[in-house]
Amino acid sequence: MRKSRAFTLVELLVVIGIIALLISILLPALSKARKQAGTAKCLSNLRQVAMGFQFYAGDFKGALPPTKQQLPDNGGTTSASFPGSPVIPDVYWQQQVGQYVAKAKQIDKTDFGEAQNTILWGCGEWEGRRSTSASGSVNGVSIYDNGYGMNANVGATVDFPALGSSWPHAKALMRAPSQGFVGQHYKLTNINMHAERILVADAHLWVLYNRTITSGGIAAHPGGYVNPNTGEAGGVYALWTAIGGITDMDLYRHSAKRPTKIVKRGSGFDFWDKSDGTVATNAVFYDGHAETLISLDDVYQHIWMKSPAP
Repeated sequence: MRKSRAFTLVELLVVIGIIALLISILLPALSKARKQAGTAKCLSNLRQVAMGFQFYAGDFKGALPPTKQQLPDNGGTTSASFPGSPVIPDVYWQQQVGQYVAKAKQIDKTDFGEAQNTILWGCGEWEGRRSTSASGSVNGVSIYDNGYGMNANVGATVDFPALGSSWPHAKALMRAPSQGFVGQHYKLTNINMHAERILVADAHLWVLYNRTITSGGIAAHPGGYVNPNTGEAGGVYALWTAIGGITDMDLYRHSAKRPTKIVKRGSGFDFWDKSDGTVATNAVFYDGHAETLISLDDVYQHIWMKSPAP
């Protein structure tokens, strides 16, 4: 009878080495596939969010919800800047659209945990923006910054506003006088270039803000803001995530190579070095299609309908 032979130590080490090599080869591929699946899921969610806007417009004579509503439509005001005016809570676009989106929950303090698991929350990559507001946060996370921002600059054209200026507050799709935005309502029929204009996109803030648009070209500007105290993108100061004209979009949410270098840019704010990462941010457009934008120029053009100055 023949004896079975056990593996020698060298043979075992060779086998273990081969297994380790295979794992090192497969893990990056699996990680990339997982990230691509997450990006695709996010795009699908954004398409459903866009459908919610269509349903909302169908119920309100073609009108879009403001990015933020402080003004009742009877002409009254709600800001403390207008003494004696009626006061109602701020209402954000995601609260108005959420009721039209399948399986969506209102993003508020009551159902915040459940809302974070719905399509209204900015995909698995979005962990939320930190907030210390007693009324507007749960466990230190803002309930209003759901990881998607709605474009407030809906009337931008190739000719207006000019480079070096910003979208006028009076024309913004935001009715928030306490922040200087009297704004106005827009109907879908008032907005052109539906296939080129961003409706909602990955963002650090609830709105794609109407910042001054760069007159020096994107090459002159660094990437998104990073909190110097924590290294967290966005951080407390979500209002300062902007490249000139690109607002508060989360430029690297779906990126395979996020930036790691930080550059200084005045006023005590630090920014990611745009040369150290690759842009990959999701957006859905007014015509309902969604795509991943992979360059700063793409992002800029789909907000302002023009290229930045060279």
